[in-house]
Amino acid sequence: YAENITLKGINLKYMRAAAVVIGPQAKNIQVIGAEITGAAGQTVTMNGTVNCKFVDCYIHDSEGGIQCVNSGDRNKLKKGNNVIENCTIRNVEGKKVTYQPAINLTGVGNTARYNDISVSQHTVFCLGGNLHTVEFNEIYDACTDTDDMGALYTGRDVTQRGHKVRYNYFHDIGGSDRG
Repeated sequence: YAENITLKGINLKYMRAAAVVIGPQAKNIQVIGAEITGAAGQTVTMNGTVNCKFVDCYIHDSEGGIQCVNSGDRNKLKKGNNVIENCTIRNVEGKKVTYQPAINLTGVGNTARYNDISVSQHTVFCLGGNLHTVEFNEIYDACTDTDDMGALYTGRDVTQRGHKVRYNYFHDIGGSDRG
């Protein structure tokens, strides 16, 4: 359990697992201006967190992106209020090229905005849960090796609703062999 911690300007390279793990019941944790590269697991995992932020970070060349797992309470529709903002995320799928998104929002009420995300053979965003906001992001060079995937992916559960996906710029999506 941790709260009210801010990390600024850290540089993390070449971990054998996730670079940053923010565990259950953590509150008000901020990572600002970090560069993270070479993580062998998910680069960032937030599980059961509230009001945590990743801002102005550069995440690249790793085995996974930012996983916002089970943040918020789906039974009560209580928001996690975690934010991923103004980050640049590149080439985070590593050896696992499917379902290894740059950002995975699950739980309830988390936000990804103003991010620049590219270089993905598969999907860039996965949404699960309820009431997430994905806005003002630029997503490109995605889904380059798959024909049955979109840059933003959600589905197969009718209870997962209420997301806001707005004002994003999707371009250069799909492989070069598509007309």
